[in-house]
Amino acid sequence: MTELLPTAVIRPAAPSGEAFAVPVDRPSGALALPAPMVATVGDIAGLSPRRTRGDGGEVPGADVDTVDALPHAQWSAVAAWLKAG
Repeated sequence: MTELLPTAVIRPAAPSGEAFAVPVDRPSGALALPAPMVATVGDIAGLSPRRTRGDGGEVPGADVDTVDALPHAQWSAVAAWLKAG
């Protein structure tokens, strides 16, 4: 049986593009959280969304939107699986 490790892909929590909010009480020597590897499954090689004819997209935009609409845990598992493939 193959195990998926969904922690391999980090989805940003904020729509502003920042991965996580930095806690105010974080000690100055603490490490910052990593930047997200991908913000949408459309960022994964070979999965750029096709929105209009001839725009160079590789998969239907609606498919990317469907996956991106998943709850965080499911999105992470699917994104990790797609990225591994």
